[in-house]
Amino acid sequence: LAVPDSFCLNFICPDSQNHFWRGIYLNEPLVSLVVVNFNGGEMLMDCINSINSQRYSNIETIVVDNGSTDNSIKRLKKKFPKTKVIQNPRNFGFCRANNQGIAEAKGEFIAMANNDVVLEKNWLRILMAKAISDKRIGMLTGKRFLMDGTLECKGLSTSRALNSIPEKNKDSIFCIDDGACLYRREMLNDIDLGDGIYDEDLFIYHEDFDIGFRARLRGWKAEFCPMATAFHRHSATTSLMGNLKPFLIHRNNLLVVLKNAPGKILLQNSPWIISRQVKDFIG
Repeated sequence: LAVPDSFCLNFICPDSQNHFWRGIYLNEPLVSLVVVNFNGGEMLMDCINSINSQRYSNIETIVVDNGSTDNSIKRLKKKFPKTKVIQNPRNFGFCRANNQGIAEAKGEFIAMANNDVVLEKNWLRILMAKAISDKRIGMLTGKRFLMDGTLECKGLSTSRALNSIPEKNKDSIFCIDDGACLYRREMLNDIDLGDGIYDEDLFIYHEDFDIGFRARLRGWKAEFCPMATAFHRHSATTSLMGNLKPFLIHRNNLLVVLKNAPGKILLQNSPWIISRQVKDFIG
């Protein structure tokens, strides 16, 4: 008996932990969900639990650990033994770790989630329903809230300004923030740098803007799905970086623009780019 994909994706599973109901989902493309961890502790447990609670059954979860010293991976293996784990001897950076996870992934789609993110149960199901509707949609995201309910992010514009994307115009986002997002593997393969999808020279920050910029130049679409929601403990992991964090944010913002923007656009926007860099440096 063949069941249409539309039925599979629109049927809301009343109990995602019940194997009978989970078995009703047929023909779902495999999604590989990559989580990079660094001393995530209980936050990582909450993140993986939310992944396992998704109302989308065909998921493989891959955790790439960047040399944690807090026993979080030992706890992960005990509590979630089916999760694939890649353990690095030290912190190789967010970009390299994501490349490792993607290289291990077998899915037709690649989802990314920060280790301090909790995904609402229908998050992946909603994104996948939109993804299969148009093969040129290469990246998707939803609304991400802080734990107190404050809206944090709903896609990135070229200025990366918060709330710069009107909800009524879903197609206006430039690209997505990879704190909680979905990529089509075909798109990632199309923008592969040769030694990985993520530019490892960036280490962390603005790596999602870099991927999105390269993808848009190749003609891929970005989609905002407001009903797909996630919750984020803002900078819970990266707060451990100290003064390195603001340096990388400002440096990478400039590097991504300089390396991706076509010459004409770069020239036209150079006054704005310079003023923003001065403002960020002073601020």
